[in-house]
Amino acid sequence: MPSTERRVLFTFQKNALAILSRNEIHLALTAPTGAGKGVVIERLAECEEERILLLTPLVALGRQQVNRFIKAGIPIRASLGRKTMETCPSPRVWITSPEAAMMECRKRAIKSWRPTLIAVDEAHCISDWGDHFRPAYGNLISFIQSLEAKRTLWMSATFPRATLESLRQSIPGNWICEGTFALPGNLQIHEKRILAPERIEAVRSSVLEKSSAGILFVGTRNNVARYRNLLEPLGKSLMPYHAGMSDEERRNIERKLECIDRDLPVPPSIVATNAFGMGMDYPHLSWVTLASIPYSLLSLMQSFGRVGRAGRFGEAELFWTEEDFRFSGFFATRGGSDGKGVRDLKKLRQYLESNSAEKTRILGEEFL
Repeated sequence: MPSTERRVLFTFQKNALAILSRNEIHLALTAPTGAGKGVVIERLAECEEERILLLTPLVALGRQQVNRFIKAGIPIRASLGRKTMETCPSPRVWITSPEAAMMECRKRAIKSWRPTLIAVDEAHCISDWGDHFRPAYGNLISFIQSLEAKRTLWMSATFPRATLESLRQSIPGNWICEGTFALPGNLQIHEKRILAPERIEAVRSSVLEKSSAGILFVGTRNNVARYRNLLEPLGKSLMPYHAGMSDEERRNIERKLECIDRDLPVPPSIVATNAFGMGMDYPHLSWVTLASIPYSLLSLMQSFGRVGRAGRFGEAELFWTEEDFRFSGFFATRGGSDGKGVRDLKKLRQYLESNSAEKTRILGEEFL
């Protein structure tokens, strides 16, 4: 049964809908994680003439989006791998990943479908992943150009200014920006510089003192097992999540999270690499701890944004050491000839070593 609930729209949602009422427009939409960027697509899809191609970065996020549209009674098609499912022969929203969309047979089908709007969720992935990690994101702009798209929507809580400039240069037309970057006001942030030998004890103490559920980001698959083996014998229930797990294993974890009773005496937490949680909503998770630095300021802000969503209280914590930058710098210099990885680490370090006012300035320069 379709949901009969109809939310009162926020100002940024009303503005986005007004902008997208035009036939030829490109909108860069920034709003905090969990603020309701997806509601904009839901409202647009209420129109029978709309055919919205929604490009999503993660299969898990795509599955949540599928469930949301089905609940809203919106006809959808989903291609999150090699298979396609649909709730109606004439869908108004087609949810797919860039990789799936660029398969030759899928590309032809999309062109025949003639989308009226192309929406890119987590648009920061174009610059963050496109060079090496997910090459399809590097090809996404040319794919959208091939569709001769006149109306596009680009969404992110962390929209880099450099990404917008690249989009403007590659996709001609009228561009409008709506919204600005902001960390949730109800999110407490602690960034702690420590010595390398102190890391394990610092992380152990921090996680054990938390009575609610949250996310522990540990960087590598080996560290997922390491911290789980350290903390579970001490009474902290942790579910592992990383890209090395099978799709079915990760799907089982997602199902468990969606059914969590927030009133459990000890709700389970997650220990994960950065493969977990982008754009997803798990209300019972109230804290995030990073055992070491991520690879960029953008990634740090994304990790912090996993909690404190939709007005809920959240706590974000980072433990970092000098050795983190030496280790990450080694891999950054091997990541490509353009030096982006090195620049990203330099910007992250500048942020971490700055005072509060300087941090605000750096974030304002980096993101829309």
